[in-house]
Amino acid sequence: MIPDRLARQARAAIEELAAAGALERTEHRAISFRRLSADARSIGLFDLATRLEAVAAALEAQAGRGPQPSVTLAEALLASYDRIEALSARLARGALLSAFGAEDDDPEAP
Repeated sequence: MIPDRLARQARAAIEELAAAGALERTEHRAISFRRLSADARSIGLFDLATRLEAVAAALEAQAGRGPQPSVTLAEALLASYDRIEALSARLARGALLSAFGAEDDDPEAP
């Protein structure tokens, strides 16, 4: 999987979860976040993989509580979203530099 596609899928999963509100189907959503985490790990995005795994773990913990607010889940979602936004910005920067024939000197660029 390419980083740009992974970022889009992870962002969509987080936004879908936020829109659901009642947190139904948390076990199914946890599986989705574990898959995204594995995809991130497979392309070397270990920090993002760790954050997505934290979301999956928080969702599994949430499954037993029902639709009660969860600070752990909210923090995991925010951390993942922040990381996805940073990745998206780096990818956009690299694409823009490449379009103008420049090389990306960012050591963290995917």
